[in-house]
Amino acid sequence: MGDGSAWIQKNFELYFKPYGFVSVLDLIHAISFVYSSAVAGRGEVEGGRIYREWMTWIWQGEVSRVISALEVRSADLGEPKEVFILTKPRVLQISKTLSRTPAAWVHVSFC
Repeated sequence: MGDGSAWIQKNFELYFKPYGFVSVLDLIHAISFVYSSAVAGRGEVEGGRIYREWMTWIWQGEVSRVISALEVRSADLGEPKEVFILTKPRVLQISKTLSRTPAAWVHVSFC
């Protein structure tokens, strides 16, 4: 279980994956990454609505829907501008992290 950062994932791939372990994103980081991605370039009202929708999908184990939405959002944002410098990488990071974690594990680890 981790935050999806590259150095943790590298250690996981090297030391744990060969033994059949599964990488799991912890709930707190999932919440913060999904929120940051949902409000990137949006107001709080619209971003909050998107955030609730995405978190509902995660709780329901529909992680692939969130990944698809994040990929669309990342394309919509385009290359980072000064205002998005901290949010765009998180959109990509949460998508990559969720895609490495089987939906069943994400759902179980959040419950």
